Amino acid sequence: MTYKISITDDQKNYAWDIAKNTVMGMRKHANGTKENRYGGVLGEIILCDILGIERKKREDFGTYDNGIDFVIGGKNIDLKVQMMKVDFQKYYSNNLFACQHESSTETEVYLFAVINTQESTIQFNGWIRKNGIKQEWFYPEGASRPRGKSDPLILRAGVYEVMNRYLQEFNPHTFTTEMLMFDTGGF
Repeated sequence: MTYKISITDDQKNYAWDIAKNTVMGMRKHANGTKENRYGGVLGEIILCDILGIERKKREDFGTYDNGIDFVIGGKNIDLKVQMMKVDFQKYYSNNLFACQHESSTETEVYLFAVINTQESTIQFNGWIRKNGIKQEWFYPEGASRPRGKSDPLILRAGVYEVMNRYLQEFNPHTFTTEMLMFDTGGF
């Protein structure tokens, strides 16, 4: 079960102001376009809003964060946002660039989300511990991946495909508590 909400104009404008005026993408690979980075910033702003924490400011972006977008319940969270023109379907995969996974040494949890650009909504698909990512989910650069009825996608970089069935459900009302219980074996 995903958590889906509408995106407000205020959230979009706030995030676009940051994305267009901040130099981001401090990795060697997979920095993405300004529009890709906008999606990530927008996801972070929305997560701040739904968790009731202070919104990030322009100065919070633009430096390498080592895969730490948030510290919640004492855990280092990396929010991974994809932009699509449709809602995320259960047979789609959450994509995680291998170079990000392998270089983000301090990340403890990935939280996956998808922004539907046509409906102006965001779906939080769920979260997984970093050490829960399996090698068999990896596809190398150049691999051909199916995309429904359309032509296959040829990967421009190595990717881990994480299916929703492997994710813990995201609930904004319990997420902080779940992160606090992380080391107790509760999750």
